[in-house]
Amino acid sequence: MANPEHLAKLQEGIEAWNRWRDENFTEQPDLRYADLRYAHLQGAHLQGAHLHRAHLQGAHLHRAHLHRAHLQGADLQDAHLRYADLQDADLIGADLHRAKLQGADLQDADLQDADLQDAD
Repeated sequence: MANPEHLAKLQEGIEAWNRWRDENFTEQPDLRYADLRYAHLQGAHLQGAHLHRAHLQGAHLHRAHLHRAHLQGADLQDAHLRYADLQDADLIGADLHRAKLQGADLQDADLQDADLQDAD
């Protein structure tokens, strides 16, 4: 389950979230199983975040910082990940069906068993 404090901070908006991340850079956000469907998370600092099995269908993650994020089994169907930093991200078993990945940095990302059907 997601940490309710982390989820509440994210729901305050990206500006508040990124400021909190800058002030608490050692904390690893716990957003496991969070329902973030169609959330507007453009430019969000989510590096190192625990997003195991998070529901991110249709989420707007343009230019999001997901470096070393833990996205095992996450549902990213139809997610907008254009120019997102997914370096070293753990995407094992993630559903990226129809995800928009143009310009995304997937260097050293683990895509084992990920569903990339119709991903762009």
